[in-house]
Amino acid sequence: MGQPADGWLERDGIGLHFLEWIPESVTAAPPMLLLHGLSSNAHYWDRLAAHLGDRRLVALDQRGHGLTGRLPHVPPAPAGFAMDELIADAVFVTEQLDIGQPVVAGHS
Repeated sequence: MGQPADGWLERDGIGLHFLEWIPESVTAAPPMLLLHGLSSNAHYWDRLAAHLGDRRLVALDQRGHGLTGRLPHVPPAPAGFAMDELIADAVFVTEQLDIGQPVVAGHS
């Protein structure tokens, strides 16, 4: 699989950055939503993506990481970084990108 495409969605004034790898051919493998851990970003998944070329992959830069939530659109602290907001971001990205019911992978 080649390089990922950069994408942006906006939720409640916060620009959510994501990377998306799209397979070259149609596959039955379910798409994956990839969530990085603390002090990381969506590019954490680059090496994994090289081995999963048969499925659509979406890796989200979570709030305060990578390109998401940079000035001047920083979420309010601490409420803007609460687990409920992170979950809502993941659901929002899944719905907006029409991913359906992805396999969710994360690390921390």
